[in-house]
Amino acid sequence: MYILTREEEDLVQSYNHNWDQENLSFLKKRIKRALINDPIKDEICYYCKSPIDTGTTPGDIEHIIHKSTYTLFSFVPRNLTLACDRCNTSKGAKDVLLQSLPSTYAVNNYPMNSRDYKIVHAHIDRYEDFIKIQNYIFFVGIDQYDKGVNTIKYCSLNRLDLALSKIKQVKNCFGIANSVKNILKAKGNRIQQILTEIEHQLSRSSREEMFKSIVDINKEESAIIITNHLEKIDNLTTHLTRKNIEVYKRFLTAFSVMKNYYDFVTYLNSLSMLIPQLIPYNLEKVCRVPGKLMLNKNGIVELEIILNTQTLKYLQKTSKIKLLDHINHLKADDLTELNFILNNMDIIISVINIIRLIFNDQIIIRHLPGLDAVIVRKLREDVQNVYKYASFNPQIVIMHNLEYYYHEIFTGMDRDLFNNSKKLAGQIDAIIK
Repeated sequence: MYILTREEEDLVQSYNHNWDQENLSFLKKRIKRALINDPIKDEICYYCKSPIDTGTTPGDIEHIIHKSTYTLFSFVPRNLTLACDRCNTSKGAKDVLLQSLPSTYAVNNYPMNSRDYKIVHAHIDRYEDFIKIQNYIFFVGIDQYDKGVNTIKYCSLNRLDLALSKIKQVKNCFGIANSVKNILKAKGNRIQQILTEIEHQLSRSSREEMFKSIVDINKEESAIIITNHLEKIDNLTTHLTRKNIEVYKRFLTAFSVMKNYYDFVTYLNSLSMLIPQLIPYNLEKVCRVPGKLMLNKNGIVELEIILNTQTLKYLQKTSKIKLLDHINHLKADDLTELNFILNNMDIIISVINIIRLIFNDQIIIRHLPGLDAVIVRKLREDVQNVYKYASFNPQIVIMHNLEYYYHEIFTGMDRDLFNNSKKLAGQIDAIIK
């Protein structure tokens, strides 16, 4: 870690801690050189542990607390580490502090407690206490505070192209020939570590199969890019399940019925003087919403009888005719899905919100032409070989589902119908809520 001299601190202050100030470029070079030459950091990206000059991309100085948020920390040595471009870009300007500092903070207010941070800190924490690298390529958060999990998420350490890069490192660094050479140079406990590595090499057939599958998966660049972006969508794997998508498809199938029902319910509940008169009849409801009538099929039939046989105060003739007209439309519809759909609106809304994010992601849309039915089927077969590692890497789950997403969402969903369903679902949900 580079330590600024008093003169350098004064110079930084004179330029208002501006990291992009050209007259401070010499200082940034000194800091980077010190970080690269640090034997503990060992010229690797702190987050993904790839060599800084190879990795998934070359790297540079990384601000742990982002300089755009806390400018005064731009040159604070403990706020600087090495990161590859991919980790740095993924982390971006995300807030890593559990609590924001007051606007009156000073340079010497830099947080020094591990519990101040949402992610693993390069100079405060021991990486291995928070993140375990499973099978050489899978990053797993292991601490009770989820700092490891957050670091993996913030830096996109689950990206499968990073897994490919780690495989190449394993093959280069842990080959038996290299291990034997290292024994000749090693001393003490390091000899036993290398012998263990050699033992792993001699019994690595299952790992080699897994490595080969990862290599094959990475041959499809468009699929990798799309998967990287899908993973950024919160709750994608929990909400965009096959079961939930099937629930949403039932809503699409019943779209015209639900539109008629929405028009009926909206008009019925707009007749504020009528609703209190109907309450004593205890009409059958599809769900209970305070102050509103959400009738099921039987309740609609009962309402028609009441309208035709009872005298209801303050119900104008034109309103009665319009209400009966809505009922006649609904009587011609199949209302068997009504209860199911209204009781599953939370699922339908969650699926719609995720699909909306997918359709709005221009990078996903741009790379969709790089996929076809043959490619996604082959990917599913390759991913099947590594699916037992899915608990270590959510991108494996996403890639495994990519064929289903391709047919049901990417190419199989009518955009106009989706947009109309999004509007209608929002309207129905507003009534229920």
